[in-house]
Amino acid sequence: ALEDGWIRAGLGVAPLHLGLGLLAGGVRLGVLPSLSRFARPLLRVAGWFDALGNDAGAMHVRVTMRDGHARTATREAVLVAENGDGPQVPAAPAAVVVKKLLGLPGYAPLEKRGAFPCVGVLTREEILGELKDFAVRWIPPRK
Repeated sequence: ALEDGWIRAGLGVAPLHLGLGLLAGGVRLGVLPSLSRFARPLLRVAGWFDALGNDAGAMHVRVTMRDGHARTATREAVLVAENGDGPQVPAAPAAVVVKKLLGLPGYAPLEKRGAFPCVGVLTREEILGELKDFAVRWIPPRK
């Protein structure tokens, strides 16, 4: 059973990361309204910092599991996206599900319809296969 898990990703330019963190904190505390209506101006401000960053990003994932004998095991892995291909990553699982629902060749058909738990619907290999044409790589878990 999953005992604990975390995912870490962030903006590569420290002032943007810090600024967005402060704004998000203000929203959580109720001092600021939702930032969604400020998306365009914030994107414009982020563009001013483009020269300080690069086109690569990463996501670090760590999970701690506990088995039926109360033994725990922790695994960590990293997904790296380069050449500006990071925005492809969150879309890949949805693309695989749609292809399964449509029964496209090369995709195991998804017979279930409606709302149901997504556990077991996709594999890491299917998601990475969807990203094969992009500069995205998986660094396997450390034990």
